[in-house]
Amino acid sequence: MKKASWVSRVMDTMRKIAIGALVCALIFPTTAIAEQYRLVSGDVLIIDLATFEANYTTQVDIDGQVRVPLAGAVAVAGRTLDEVETQIEAAILGNGDYLAADAVVSISAYAPVVIAGDVTAPGLVDYIPRMTVAAALGVTGGTQILGTNRLDLDRAIIENEWQLRLLNLEIMQTVVLVSRLQAELAEESTFTTNGALLAMIPVLDQSELQRLQAFESEFLEASQSRRKALIEMWDEELESYEEQNNLLQSRLDNQRVLANSLLENLANARDLQERGLLLQDRLTQAEQAEANARDRVLSIEIAQFDLKQLISQTRLAQARFLTNSREETLAALRTARTSLDELTLRYGRSLEQQAVLAGDNMGTLLASDEIDVAFSIVSARAGRSGTEGIMPDTVLMPGDTLIVQVNPGMAE
Repeated sequence: MKKASWVSRVMDTMRKIAIGALVCALIFPTTAIAEQYRLVSGDVLIIDLATFEANYTTQVDIDGQVRVPLAGAVAVAGRTLDEVETQIEAAILGNGDYLAADAVVSISAYAPVVIAGDVTAPGLVDYIPRMTVAAALGVTGGTQILGTNRLDLDRAIIENEWQLRLLNLEIMQTVVLVSRLQAELAEESTFTTNGALLAMIPVLDQSELQRLQAFESEFLEASQSRRKALIEMWDEELESYEEQNNLLQSRLDNQRVLANSLLENLANARDLQERGLLLQDRLTQAEQAEANARDRVLSIEIAQFDLKQLISQTRLAQARFLTNSREETLAALRTARTSLDELTLRYGRSLEQQAVLAGDNMGTLLASDEIDVAFSIVSARAGRSGTEGIMPDTVLMPGDTLIVQVNPGMAE
């Protein structure tokens, strides 16, 4: 069986002792306590002066006094009710105006108890007869563990569980993303998540995994289709440019043959003209034909040069696209792997937090044998302040200040 957490066990004990304290209040009436009780600041008294048919309700002030008509200020702190009655009667008779005085003093309400320190709701607690430390803690909602009460602890557990679920989903998403990026680098149109990556998913949900894989598969298919379309477009352009270049080269070769032939004709015409066998206009025609042939050769060479430049630019654009695409995919893969490592670490930390927050695994924080709860009392009563021997069943007194301190570590 699992050992109950310290908080649950203490709270159960508090409830039981609080019920016991209320039962004691019914069994032992106020007058039984009042016989030995000594007043402190904060007690509320009812003073009945029967001789004068007067009744007063007053509170013991911070100086330990009450003000009583006919008697003035009377110091009552540290005295019993019988002593206070005698003191009030003596004060009235001491004025010399009266021969008799009959005072009856009773307690209307006890001074409240102050609860401070590592408790859920520190503050004033109305005193009930025979109130114990545990009963007072029960009224204030129990102790806080390192500043965290049970409600805060439950909320932290719920939030941590949600954090684990979100981290698990993010890890699964990143695992699938890594798988898709690896396939993209390999220029594959489909991908699968290998066992090593699947092992990184803390809690594997097959339906969610299939959903994520379907999404990334669509992305991979679209990316590869776009890549394929661009490459095919560039290949078609390059093929067209190569065909045009071949045609230009064929025309250039023919034109060069023609230009060389016309150059020879021009040389012959000049020779004939020098010997007076050719008219000048025929020589001019030969020169013009040869010049036109050279212009056509130059024009074709320029067109071929421009076409080669275009081929070079197209190949460069294709190469840059492939290089950039690969570099972007590699960068995305590095980022995804880094993110996966970070998510795994965060999941591990959340698991540790869950172990700390969840019952048996709370170890040094919540186990009853590994928590030290120290109590101390501050009181105006002589010899009552201190920490010695104060336990959950210690009975408090009106006006006490109970200080609760929760410390991690082995309890004594």
